[in-house]
Amino acid sequence: MINYIENCIERLERQCDCNSEIVIIDDCSNDGTIEVCKKMAERYNNIKLIFHDKNYGVEKTRNDGIDIANGDWICFLDPDDSYADGGLKKSVDYAEKNKLDLVFTAFRIIQNGIEKEYYPKLKSGYYSAKEIATVMPGKIPWSIVSCIGLKLYRRDFINNNNIRFRRIYHYNEDGAFAVEAFMKAKTIGYIDECFYNYYQREGSSMHSYMKNAYASLIKVANLYSDYYESFSLRNTIYSVEICSKRVMTIWWVIFNELIYNKENAAYIIDVIYSDRENLHAIDYLLHYDNNIKNRLICLILKTENIFLLQIISWIFRLVKKV
Repeated sequence: MINYIENCIERLERQCDCNSEIVIIDDCSNDGTIEVCKKMAERYNNIKLIFHDKNYGVEKTRNDGIDIANGDWICFLDPDDSYADGGLKKSVDYAEKNKLDLVFTAFRIIQNGIEKEYYPKLKSGYYSAKEIATVMPGKIPWSIVSCIGLKLYRRDFINNNNIRFRRIYHYNEDGAFAVEAFMKAKTIGYIDECFYNYYQREGSSMHSYMKNAYASLIKVANLYSDYYESFSLRNTIYSVEICSKRVMTIWWVIFNELIYNKENAAYIIDVIYSDRENLHAIDYLLHYDNNIKNRLICLILKTENIFLLQIISWIFRLVKKV
């Protein structure tokens, strides 16, 4: 991260006013990042530095940031990402004006110089938690829900509800954190602008093997189901959304194993197909989902044919190389 941290801090400082604080937690890096952070802390007096004595992982690192923070509002920024100029202040001003628990925006993914923007099908405004849950299927994609950087949280709301990044949701702790916040918030704001820049780089978790991914990711799918249940949203629309999240999870896990760890793939596939909830989700989408892509995935999964899945994984590998 040494190549990004100084620019990240400089861009943040340009957006901060005199009452803002920047909490930097170094999770036992060994690439010289610590020295850069110390230099920046000497330059700016609103920086707090915390150095871990060993690598604890993203959950504890972000939780430590929440515990240390003193500001009214909290956001999370990875050092290789950035906020659009003025975006952070607009989010804070909007949240304070409307007395919100959290506010979120659109975002853009930047990969190899190519930018793609992601917007929910939602108008700027503020909503109750149930209103957001009601419109989430089809209007607020999971990419928006799970992207940690595009949200701003009121600190008292986070602490009073004990919302934290939990190890049981490892590999999608960001999505789980957001779902829990969406579930417990009273007022949620949305600003229909792109304020967050997410840089997708080779070597990220999307391009590498994730060990024991199924055990944690399926818990996120279960939490997503609990989210809709908490608002008593049980009709076909929400059932399809819940099942789709579950099916996309097992689809991704299968190919994560087949592409990166073939020796473990057969075991994981057996575990997946032994779970009745997974089989129910596949069958439900085949009957009720109008999305052709989802139905095709379910048809492939329904075969339980490892050889067919292996062929598809080979195709994925060829496409990645191209």
